[in-house]
Amino acid sequence: MSQVNTKIVSNVPSAASPVSPAAPAPSPAPPPTAQAHPHSGDVFEGTAAASADSTGDMAAEIAALDAACEKIPHYKNNPHMTPEFKAKIIEVAQKLDTEPKTLVAIMAFESKLNPAAKNKKTNATGLIQFMPGTAKAYKTTTQALGKMSAVEQMDYVEKYFSQKMFKGKLNSPADAYMAVLWPKAVGKPMEYVLFSKDSPEYKQNPLDFDKDGKVTKEEASRKIRKFLGEI
Repeated sequence: MSQVNTKIVSNVPSAASPVSPAAPAPSPAPPPTAQAHPHSGDVFEGTAAASADSTGDMAAEIAALDAACEKIPHYKNNPHMTPEFKAKIIEVAQKLDTEPKTLVAIMAFESKLNPAAKNKKTNATGLIQFMPGTAKAYKTTTQALGKMSAVEQMDYVEKYFSQKMFKGKLNSPADAYMAVLWPKAVGKPMEYVLFSKDSPEYKQNPLDFDKDGKVTKEEASRKIRKFLGEI
């Protein structure tokens, strides 16, 4: 699927305590003993425990993501779906206030979750099919994006979805996908028409399922919603 719209929003890129002169000289410190730092072990153990808890929490979140994405095409047995990539998806989704499985569904539809995926007709490249103009706006190229790992490229996915025009509007799978395919449709009703017959976009995106000469938001987002089990 080609990413049609390449628009990027331009605005979218102590003082020490005084010492009393009359204070007596301090008594010599006692020689160090094994009890000199009674809490040092506690601090170390606490830090290690916190790290273990964090690792355990992420493992649980990854397990939940695996369960939620079990039926999404290209997710299972995909060499790109490493624990690191899954953790990055979860992290980015939290920052964007959207569901990790929604990002997975969009990337599965656009690129089969392959960061090097390329559309030979449009040169759109990567997980969400960055167009050359979009890549340039982020001071990179589609060639550079195609050479990145999935984890590295997720930083650019985050940048794209973090545009001001999408803030607070990525709550539904349909709107999240419109951000990639046709940003003008974000927040619009499902019957909103994206493009009509004979337009370049209509020809590039065969999504007119009812063959009435126009593609609505409902039709354009249908496969994403189907991936997620909504229809």
